[in-house]
Amino acid sequence: MKKSILKAFFLVSMFCVIAACSKSNKTSFTINGTVSDEITDTAYFVYIGDTIYNIDVKNTAPVDTIIVKDKKFSYTSDIKEPRLIWLQAIFKSGEVCGAYVDFILVPGERADLKVCNGYYELDGSPFYHQWHGINEKVTNMQKNIEQKPIV
Repeated sequence: MKKSILKAFFLVSMFCVIAACSKSNKTSFTINGTVSDEITDTAYFVYIGDTIYNIDVKNTAPVDTIIVKDKKFSYTSDIKEPRLIWLQAIFKSGEVCGAYVDFILVPGERADLKVCNGYYELDGSPFYHQWHGINEKVTNMQKNIEQKPIV
């Protein structure tokens, strides 16, 4: 129950921020990324949804592939309105990683993405900087809730 309330709070906050940012006339977004030392020989399949709610990864081919070089990558494309993006690692061996990164793309914004073994951090231009701050607060609240005994 408490987790549902936190998730609802987080989603409502994100939609408010998206609404404020989506008034821009800019249409390109950029992702600048780094990967940790543990992640080598990777690329990322890029899936972009039709909306900010859903991506049918099982029945849709990736729209692009991002190559990681020297633990860094960059990706730029155009969108007219916010969309959900899903990045899934593929190793040099051809094996697709079960883990993925997903977040909302906002036209005119830049996301700085740090991918680590088991988690990721998202920051960047104003929208993603706000996202980062809200995400940290929600994560801390979830940890506090999980540590408290259920009475």
